[in-house]
Amino acid sequence: MLELYNPTGSNFLVSSRLIPESIIRKEPAKVAEVFTQAKGQSKTGSNLRGSFVAGGQVSNTTNKNNSVNPGWRTALLQMIRSQS
Repeated sequence: MLELYNPTGSNFLVSSRLIPESIIRKEPAKVAEVFTQAKGQSKTGSNLRGSFVAGGQVSNTTNKNNSVNPGWRTALLQMIRSQS
């Protein structure tokens, strides 16, 4: 059953981080440990999900003078954590 509509919204936190490919390749066990800790910190419910973002022209371009955040050029994952 769905909850009643609340026009004031709800308390919900969202954060995200770009994870460089070099860190994942050099320290995979440490990365896994951090993900496990991030997932387990919430008593009320949290969600940790990731998206592969590497490849394509974002990481392979000769023109670096554009609006792409430099972190996207070396990132392999974008991790998103949400908590209610």
